Amino acid sequence: SKSSGGGRALPGEPGGDLVVLVGLLNDLFSGKKEPEGGSSGENAALANLCNKACPEIGLASSEGFAAKVVQLDALMSSRFAVAVLGPPGCGKTSSWRALSACLNSDAAANAAAAA
Repeated sequence: SKSSGGGRALPGEPGGDLVVLVGLLNDLFSGKKEPEGGSSGENAALANLCNKACPEIGLASSEGFAAKVVQLDALMSSRFAVAVLGPPGCGKTSSWRALSACLNSDAAANAAAAA
């Protein structure tokens, strides 16, 4: 951004940042229905893992919450960076904590099976 003499920042040319932002917004609000937690074998496995891991970290899991965790995993698998946005209390922190617990328990199970 450009700075004026008064110390205020003035917007500069959007350039490539605008293209990236529009692409992300189209991905987020494309009107496509998001996959349900059990729509494929991999999604169902992660949803089941979520239902097992949530009580271990003090969270109650539901079908809708497991679907959020599956969607977050899909976003993180296909994007370099992900921002989790929403109003207070909508499950932002719980979603990434649950996904972390799922991935860590899955990694531990795979390591134990390999040993």
